[in-house]
Amino acid sequence: MLKFCLPFILSACAALFGSTAIAAGSGSSVVVLARASNDVSEYEFSATRAQDGGADIVIRCVDACAKASPRYRENTGYAPGWVLLPKDGSTRFISVWTSGSAYAVMVYDVGGPKILKVLEAGSRTPPAVELDEQGNEFFQLCTEEDGCSEYHWRDGKYAVRFVRRWVNPAATGK
Repeated sequence: MLKFCLPFILSACAALFGSTAIAAGSGSSVVVLARASNDVSEYEFSATRAQDGGADIVIRCVDACAKASPRYRENTGYAPGWVLLPKDGSTRFISVWTSGSAYAVMVYDVGGPKILKVLEAGSRTPPAVELDEQGNEFFQLCTEEDGCSEYHWRDGKYAVRFVRRWVNPAATGK
């Protein structure tokens, strides 16, 4: 299902956010690739298939780099879905991953002197990324334990707002 929906999701994200998000086919070792710029340098986000079935994430400077430019590496057990950049010129990479019947959203910021993971959150429903009234991105994530919450980017971090209770339809038989 995800492979079927992925081209549509990427097209919608690119249209909505003006991102440079790319998802490669299953024959490629690079699965997800995107680029973002801060005030000085350009950074690349890449995820390649790992031998353990997950992905190796590398975020590195690729243009106008300082001598000691930060570099970020991480191995995750999740399967890559997609990555996008907000249209507002943000320095954040927003990435979505899958693990069985769950999703993970991981957000990385390259705007400061270090590359930081600013969010890692899970969801049992596919995240819907939208723009709020100020033009900042937000997304809604749902779990049985915490219900559905919106994650809004505000003042350099995500503010979380509870929206509603959520029950997994598979658990109720509906």
